[in-house]
Amino acid sequence: MPQRGVHHSRLIAALVALALVAACGRAGGESIPADTTTPLVPTATVPATATASSSSAPSATATVTVPSPSTPAPTAILTPTPVPSPSLTRPPDQQVELPDVDAHYDLEVTAFDPGTGHLEVVERVTLRSRSGPLPELHFTVTPAEAGYFQLDGATLDDQPVTPDVRNDGFTLTIPAPPGETATVGFRFTLNLRQVPEDWYGTGLDGNIVRLGYWFPILSDDHPYPSTADPAYTRTATFDVRIPIPPGYVLAHTGEEVTREPLPDGAVRYHLRAENVRDFAMITAPNLQIDTATTAGGVRVELYSLPGTPEQARQTALSAAVLALDRLSELIGPYPYPVFRMAEAGPSLHGGIEFPMLVYLNLSVNWLDRLTYHETAHQWLYGIIGTRPQQDPWIDEGGAQFLEAGLASDFQEKPSPPPGGYLHPLDSTDADLPSGPGIPGYESIYRQGHAFYQTVYEEMGPDAFWAAMRELYERFRFDIVTPWDVLLTWQLHSPVDLRPLFRDTFSYPWLDQLPPPGG
Repeated sequence: MPQRGVHHSRLIAALVALALVAACGRAGGESIPADTTTPLVPTATVPATATASSSSAPSATATVTVPSPSTPAPTAILTPTPVPSPSLTRPPDQQVELPDVDAHYDLEVTAFDPGTGHLEVVERVTLRSRSGPLPELHFTVTPAEAGYFQLDGATLDDQPVTPDVRNDGFTLTIPAPPGETATVGFRFTLNLRQVPEDWYGTGLDGNIVRLGYWFPILSDDHPYPSTADPAYTRTATFDVRIPIPPGYVLAHTGEEVTREPLPDGAVRYHLRAENVRDFAMITAPNLQIDTATTAGGVRVELYSLPGTPEQARQTALSAAVLALDRLSELIGPYPYPVFRMAEAGPSLHGGIEFPMLVYLNLSVNWLDRLTYHETAHQWLYGIIGTRPQQDPWIDEGGAQFLEAGLASDFQEKPSPPPGGYLHPLDSTDADLPSGPGIPGYESIYRQGHAFYQTVYEEMGPDAFWAAMRELYERFRFDIVTPWDVLLTWQLHSPVDLRPLFRDTFSYPWLDQLPPPGG
């Protein structure tokens, strides 16, 4: 992981220049191996054929037929007895500290050289408050952490403005706009380099260009997280335009609106996504595309490098199909028409989740488990939003639980490591050590998986999944906190879960939770 703040002085210098201009003119992985390394190929029969549906040049031709070996029969889900909807007020520390806004991002990549990793971008973010005057606005700028980001200009309602640089350049803060609507503009340059080993979402990995966490995005005022999971945003609408050179194939969040041929042979894509928390892309020469369709009608696309073994492609496609159908049944429907997986290069140890798109290293020998995990994040982080720096157990522990459950029909439960877990499950990112990899993996992912599994066993499958479906219905495209999750579980549970919660967490409001059923 690159050292924080290496290019802080460059950003400060640019902002000083911007301040002078303003005065004159006035005014962007995560999963690591599970216990088992034996590939588990899920049950599914999926005819899959290569297409070039999202490319600027024909991709390699391939046909994949996904096998249908036996796996544990899934537990039947019965219709539960309705229970009262949670209505108790969130405690003070369980408030969502994000601006309550409707947001539309318009991102125009005006120059792109995938060979050097150079991009020039114009961004406009249109905001409309849903609850009074707009507050001070904090934009997370993940590529600044790696030294990839250069701010070339900023505006508020089309007037020049100098953002306040915070958190070693990771946050750009815009003054509170006057009123309930505003348009924030950024002009910036990205100069990507070969990524360091491990997770990084933005950068070059060989001839693969990763564009994840690549632009300023509205969040709250927090530092760069040691868990390498910076996404904490509300859902928004995105329109993205990017020129893709000949021979390159593009995988992306959202759907294609138009393609415009350019004089140099490139193709300018207009892409659009609604009700997503982020927008990511990946591009490389001659990616091959395998496709499948789930029982629920979701199109699944797998983008892989030429020469990727057929078995790896089979495993990833079939695992994604199974996960999308099963989690749609258990929790709630996957709400988008397409789900994409893209090979992200050998430096990525596992995968990284983005809305409608996940990055994968297709050479790992636990690819099925990795695919389950990253697909599960479409629900826990994507659809049901979380506060990843404050409550990482909800999405990472939950994705680990769902990953293992899909492989074992929810029979797998990890044991504590020798000497126990180093950190409590309710640790925040600030409580966890920094360093390469995921230092809190045992304490958050595996301990979180064990906690979810214990709740599942105590509640029973029917009550547990009824509670998860209620969380889906109440917080789809919104954000949950620990209060919301524990309260919903407690109200649906036939047994009192509060002793388990008290043994697990130190939240000061646990005694405010009602008895089972309210």
